[in-house]
Amino acid sequence: MATFRSIPTPNRWFDPCAFSLPPAGVLTDASTIGKDTISGPGTNVINIGISKNFAFTERVKLQFRAESFNLANHPQFSLVAASALNVFASNRTYSGSAGALTVTQGEGGLGGRNIQFGMKLTF
Repeated sequence: MATFRSIPTPNRWFDPCAFSLPPAGVLTDASTIGKDTISGPGTNVINIGISKNFAFTERVKLQFRAESFNLANHPQFSLVAASALNVFASNRTYSGSAGALTVTQGEGGLGGRNIQFGMKLTF
């Protein structure tokens, strides 16, 4: 009995065995693949913010704010890299990195959970 591998996972976002290499000497291009054959990973983000306003006098007010982005700290994978779309290696065998998601979204560490606090005094 064959074992079933769940797809998609970050290590194998799509099944490279679903694609075949054309015979040697036959020229094909990306236009032979249908639209939306491979779709990228979605996002799963919970953002929340709370604030409390304090009035000291009629003119002096203070606002305290707490905001959280990606509260559940769920990884947000980027689209499949171009190197992972190369299903076949130069020796006409399947590439070991085909379909792998290796990069998360967010520049400078902003891909994970972020919590920020703010305070504003108006007078």
